[in-house]
Amino acid sequence: MENKTGIWVDFEKAFIIETNNKQDSITKVDSNIEHFNAHGGPADNVSETRLLERNLHQQKEFFHAVINKVKPSSDVVIFGPAEAKINLKKEFLKHNSFKSKLIPVETSDNMTENQMLAWVKDYMI
Repeated sequence: MENKTGIWVDFEKAFIIETNNKQDSITKVDSNIEHFNAHGGPADNVSETRLLERNLHQQKEFFHAVINKVKPSSDVVIFGPAEAKINLKKEFLKHNSFKSKLIPVETSDNMTENQMLAWVKDYMI
């Protein structure tokens, strides 16, 4: 059986769940994305734009950290509760080793690590 990989992701963390005939593993990747609350008047537009740009840059760094931990030979499914899963898929499709792969995206709630592993095994059957 080839490697099967599920990635549960939100904007705070990702869990990379790898399974094959021999062993299962779960790797956690923290995002380090800063959260900010935008409020204020027109004078704050410049700083708000900078904060949004920094947030997008941090997201991209986080997604690349996740992608670099996934074996290119893996079948991949991305799941999670937030829109982060859609943005992660977009970054995956920019990488040459994943461009030709069909990467499904599924919505799921928060889960324990054991629930994530069971979800990936059930999905990949």
